[in-house]
Amino acid sequence: MPSRQIRPPLSDEEIEKLRELLIREARVTWLWSTARTWAVWIAAVVGGVTIGWDTLTKIVRSLGKG
Repeated sequence: MPSRQIRPPLSDEEIEKLRELLIREARVTWLWSTARTWAVWIAAVVGGVTIGWDTLTKIVRSLGKG
C-alpha cells in the first residue's frame, strides 16, 4: 500500500479558487433544476391544452349529430 503524502495546507489563492468553483457548481445545479421545472410545467400545460381541445371537439361533434 502506498504511503499517503502529507500535503501543505491550501494557500489563500487556492481557497479562493475552490470557493469560486463551488459557487459556480451551485449556480449550474440551480440552473438545471429550474430548467427541468419549467420543462415539466410546459409539458403539463401543452398536454392539458391538447386533451382539453380534443375533448371540446368531441363534445361539439356529438352535439351537432344529436
